[in-house]
Amino acid sequence: VQLMYICDRLGLFRLVAEACSGLTAAELATRAGCHVRYVETWCQGCVAHSFMETEPRVPDGAAILEDGVRRYWLTAAQREVLADESSRHFQCGAAQLFSASAQA
Repeated sequence: VQLMYICDRLGLFRLVAEACSGLTAAELATRAGCHVRYVETWCQGCVAHSFMETEPRVPDGAAILEDGVRRYWLTAAQREVLADESSRHFQCGAAQLFSASAQA
């Protein structure tokens, strides 16, 4: 829930969804105005929870570009649930509700 909440507040899923060929953590951090280390950690958490993908897959599950940097992207189904606010399957609003309930 917290990964979804952070993403929704910062617009990270939307930024990844807009990128046709995916983004590296540094590219995403630049577009979002966030520190690259935090974005890299967030991306790794999202991949671990199947909220995002990395491609091509290598044995440790990372997508490694030639310079050793990972590229992250969303599938069509992930975009519908995590980035498309007009979709009837959009779930980030639920993450806001659960986060607010936990803080109350």
